[in-house]
Amino acid sequence: MSIKRKKFVLILIGILAISFMMFVFTGCGINSDSKSSKDVSSFDSSNTSSFGDYDSSEKEDSGSDSSYGSDSSVSSSSKSDSSISSSKSEDPKPTEKYDDLSYGLTANATYKQYATDYISLTDITVNNGIAYLADVTAKSVYAVNVSSNRIINTYYVGENVNCISFIENKLYVGVGERAGKILILNKDTFAVEKEIETDHTPVDVIYANGKIYCANRFSNNVTVYEKNTMKKTATISVAREPMALKLVGNKIFVVNQLPAVSALEENVSSEISVINTSSDVVTNNIRLVNGTTSLKDAVVSSNGKYLYVTCVVARYLYPTTQVQYGWINTNAVAIIDVQSLTHYATVLLDEETIGAPNPWGITVQNGKIVVALSGSQEIMVINENKMLNSLASLTDKERAEVVNQFAFLQDNRERFDLSGRGARAVFGLEGKVYVASFYDAVVEVLNVSNNSLTVLSAGSQKGLDAVRYGDIMWHDGTLGYQSFQSCSTCHVDGRTDGLNWDEPFDDIGNPKQTQTMLYTHRMPPVTVVGASPSAEDNVVGSIEGTHHIKLKKEQYAYVDEYLKSLTPVTSPYLNRDGSLTESAKRGKILFSEYGCIQCHSGPNFTDLHSYLSPALEYDDSWEDREMFVPSLVESWRTAPYTFNGYAYSMVDAVKIYAKNISDKDAEDLANYVLSIGNENEYYGVEQVVWENNGENIINKISDNYKLMYLTVRKQKQTNKDVFLRFALLDKNDKQIGEGFKSKISGLTKVGDIITIKINNFVLPKQLEDCTKYVITIVDGNGNYLATPYEYCLKKGE
Repeated sequence: MSIKRKKFVLILIGILAISFMMFVFTGCGINSDSKSSKDVSSFDSSNTSSFGDYDSSEKEDSGSDSSYGSDSSVSSSSKSDSSISSSKSEDPKPTEKYDDLSYGLTANATYKQYATDYISLTDITVNNGIAYLADVTAKSVYAVNVSSNRIINTYYVGENVNCISFIENKLYVGVGERAGKILILNKDTFAVEKEIETDHTPVDVIYANGKIYCANRFSNNVTVYEKNTMKKTATISVAREPMALKLVGNKIFVVNQLPAVSALEENVSSEISVINTSSDVVTNNIRLVNGTTSLKDAVVSSNGKYLYVTCVVARYLYPTTQVQYGWINTNAVAIIDVQSLTHYATVLLDEETIGAPNPWGITVQNGKIVVALSGSQEIMVINENKMLNSLASLTDKERAEVVNQFAFLQDNRERFDLSGRGARAVFGLEGKVYVASFYDAVVEVLNVSNNSLTVLSAGSQKGLDAVRYGDIMWHDGTLGYQSFQSCSTCHVDGRTDGLNWDEPFDDIGNPKQTQTMLYTHRMPPVTVVGASPSAEDNVVGSIEGTHHIKLKKEQYAYVDEYLKSLTPVTSPYLNRDGSLTESAKRGKILFSEYGCIQCHSGPNFTDLHSYLSPALEYDDSWEDREMFVPSLVESWRTAPYTFNGYAYSMVDAVKIYAKNISDKDAEDLANYVLSIGNENEYYGVEQVVWENNGENIINKISDNYKLMYLTVRKQKQTNKDVFLRFALLDKNDKQIGEGFKSKISGLTKVGDIITIKINNFVLPKQLEDCTKYVITIVDGNGNYLATPYEYCLKKGE
């Protein structure tokens, strides 16, 4: 079958699939739930631009005045905070939720990468009337007296505090990233009684069979320690990004967040790994329903027969042409039979016309399942026995279809609004459910007997800056039509969900991998085929085209600021001290010998150009189109690899590009690539602001544009003075005019945004197609300290 004919067939299948899914999602098999417990803002397509129709003139005005400074004048200014109420308005329309901001972004503002004086609660445990809290950004542990609502103790750890568990009268606290540790604290004084090395980003610690088990998210393993001596006895490899551990009998169920398979497999879903605590080996991996991803937490059922796991069920086989009725993503609880070690059912939390976005923590108290809906500032309560009885009445075939039926929980779910945003960690005890807010420094306590809510304070939260507010918006599922998904649903932590999506901006029939948002603002254009000229355009296009909602132009800038704040997490493939392993050192040499460096050059390991990809031979739906060279920074976190997720392992990906490479060399080369971070990326170009007819234009160029200023973010400490160079090149890479250069003082601080004002730099009145500008930042010896920033004019697009 020819490619064009194949595309026609795929489009036809897509149309038929849309019709079928509309039928299924509106109540096939079980009566549809026609009621919604929340109001839904109506969607007017006439007010929402498609991705291709977005006009750059609608974007954020940077706030700079129109007067010119001296040639290449440089300034670095401080941040001004603004206090913003955290209270939730009554049934706000999504476009009104963030209209109370009392400040505007300006190019002269200085925003830290992510302020460390925010309270961000990541975990909670409760014992004897004391709530113990883990705070990842302020790097602290708190003890709050529940009855008096008073903080009675605080311990500053100095590293990310990821989790906290109460085990036999002690607190076990997982801290750090690459050099992760378990701290054992005295519960009363918070004195550190013991410190134990573990692996990358410990996120859960439990006790079982005389041993301590620790889930290490980015090492993809569980470390085991003899409890009394805390001597490590085993390291157990699991699937991908273990997030939670649950003990049932002599088995530990490991909740793995993301799929650990090629995106081209028939079933692409996350898994539950099962560890036998007698042998400390994985005996089973339970694959869930196709498209199940973003697993966060789990709890054992009241009868001990099942495990309930919060998750997202992505409908990635269908093009992202609409969002209503959960067309793109749905939110669910997967149910595991702990005796047969099989998937029993997946139950949707969503209603037909209102989603339950980003389910996170889960617990069971007094026959009630309570789920934190992180993306909508709510909790959901489900009658456990009623749900299980309904499932038991179905045949296996009928039960398998529950994942497609909103009506299954009809009249068996209640939703309660919370005052705190980002409801994530949950802990249940004695008929009460404690829900920790990630963003608002509160813990809300639900009494399941009467559904009353009380609020505990974890401290005084500072006013929100642009980065923090953008973070909140990124994780807000109500900023989308019918509230089925947030930006973080597909871009987990601003990265990837491991799935292929078929987006209509480049025709239907060529699905592609979800891309990481790390450094996208520094490496235009965006998407593998360069469909969006800049990350700013991509943010607007995705929110309007995928979430079907239109924000005010300044609101998009807050999302941009959050994404620009993202920095690489240190690779788990490095040694504990951050150095390259011996294998990676050999791979670094091979990286040059096999020619990888020809395309993956510069500090971000990309030349920002597009080429025909060797991976095209593994997918004939894409025809012979060029694709942009991806950055290799933090590649360990972006599997599966190639534009269509063909290769889950980096070794397999290496063999596509380095033909006839030996297995040993492929392993060494892969280990080097997986070790790459931002070691040489001291600066990053953020925005290039042009003026045309009195209006500011971000990054783009066209005839007769005037360059006003550009901004650069310092992200790594260096005391060296550096030099920024700007050059305009024609389609043959021949320089047009003289360009300019500017000196940046080494005295600026990490996180500062440096503004460089330009005087009287005007583009020619008639630019040729493929004219581009290139910005480089080098030290006195000409060594690159930032990835060259390029923008190419393509007329007619």
